[in-house]
Amino acid sequence: MDAAVVNGLFLRLAGARDGAPLVLLHAVADSGLAFAPLFDTPLADRHRLIVVDLAGFGASPRQEGVRTMTEHAGLFPIEGNLIAETIFRRPDPC
Repeated sequence: MDAAVVNGLFLRLAGARDGAPLVLLHAVADSGLAFAPLFDTPLADRHRLIVVDLAGFGASPRQEGVRTMTEHAGLFPIEGNLIAETIFRRPDPC
């Protein structure tokens, strides 16, 4: 397993380095370690697993002004905030 920090978010990188990327996001009050059992499965043989610790969870420090899921998604280095647009289509409850 490799690790990286991007925009203050701790990322665990596991699985096939040349596999199709699969971004795994944990639920609130959890961390990316919830996905550790997947690191030694056929899924990891086919995909590059990118496991994110959201801000304030796991190994990622809390970030000022980040409370809603859309604000968390805004920290991802993805052009056009693709995660917020495709995964979090409903309005934030906060």
